[in-house]
Amino acid sequence: MNTHELIRLTDDLTEVVARSPHNRRRFNHIHYIINTIAGGVARRGRFHASHDAIRAWLARNAKDAADGVSPADDTSGASGAPAASGISATSGGSGASGTASAVDVSGSPPTRSVHLTEHPGHASDIAASILDNPESERQLIVSIGGDGTHREVLSAVAERVDVKVGANGRNVCVFRMPMGTGNDGADAVDAADACRQLHFGVPVNNTGIVRVTPTGMRPMFAFNVTSIGIDAYVTDTSNKLKAAFPGDMYKVIADAATLFYEPVFGVGEVGLTLTDDDGVESRYQDRYILVAVGPTGHRHYGNGKRILPSDANLCAIRTVGLLKKIAMKKHVYEGSHVGLPGTLSACVTKVVVEYQRRVPLQLDGEGVWLEPQNFPLTFERVDSAITVLHAGGA
Repeated sequence: MNTHELIRLTDDLTEVVARSPHNRRRFNHIHYIINTIAGGVARRGRFHASHDAIRAWLARNAKDAADGVSPADDTSGASGAPAASGISATSGGSGASGTASAVDVSGSPPTRSVHLTEHPGHASDIAASILDNPESERQLIVSIGGDGTHREVLSAVAERVDVKVGANGRNVCVFRMPMGTGNDGADAVDAADACRQLHFGVPVNNTGIVRVTPTGMRPMFAFNVTSIGIDAYVTDTSNKLKAAFPGDMYKVIADAATLFYEPVFGVGEVGLTLTDDDGVESRYQDRYILVAVGPTGHRHYGNGKRILPSDANLCAIRTVGLLKKIAMKKHVYEGSHVGLPGTLSACVTKVVVEYQRRVPLQLDGEGVWLEPQNFPLTFERVDSAITVLHAGGA
């Protein structure tokens, strides 16, 4: 997409936020961090479908206001916890749908800044600059991209969270717009739902963190699902193939590559030390081909695979033969694998992994390879650490 089209998108999103009088009191500025190569941004058809949905929402909202219809799902409170820090204000929402005048709201609309990423890691750098600006009140950060983009933005927040307290004390509010190849960790299911969340949402401390610390490496962060093993291999393979194959063909090839994971890399004994909410430790050892951890349960990844379908935020799956692997894959897609032989599920605050082989690690869809010297590997849960906009009932 060209810059002009991206600016028009942010104008319309700003209008969505500005039409709520509660948001006008909460936010005086919005920062948009846009990954220009994300699947929902770079692919013209997907981008225009999302933008059309936003404009349609604005038109319906204006018609309701003109007809005197009061939105039933406006759960916003009269007071809100405002947001992040800012770089430079540019313009307010322009109401590109041409219907802004039908909506009666008081107060000045928020201004906005648009930040386009230029390389991997840039979204995190941009977010860090915003967060470190001393003018930190009444600002909202909207991350536009996929799970990798959102992880970069939230990682900058996570690095600044006082983990001893838990909840973020910097009044940072973030919204993750679903416009990537993978949107499992977004704050909305699609563009229309994003409009509802941005307009009616209230800042809620409901986004947890998994801090991931390999031996000899700096801590990293995940906000949806992080894992080691065969699924991380699929992630790494997918990311390498995206640029080479059109459409979603790379997903098919990456999926087929799982057949070669165990013959090439092997699966050794994995030691797990789990700590529960009461501080009680338990130990397990088996040939786990996958170990996945989330900040909570009831999570999916890889475009809808229900890896954590229950309250448990840890899942480990033992390696099995080829036919059983195919059957287990179906169960993971459906979320029916919990309780099956060879699976381990638990509610944990901490997981320490011992392993003596090279293995891939993925964090919200971004992969890195770990060597034997990077173990023990520690996963730690930090509850309700980051504030996001949430309208409930999504």
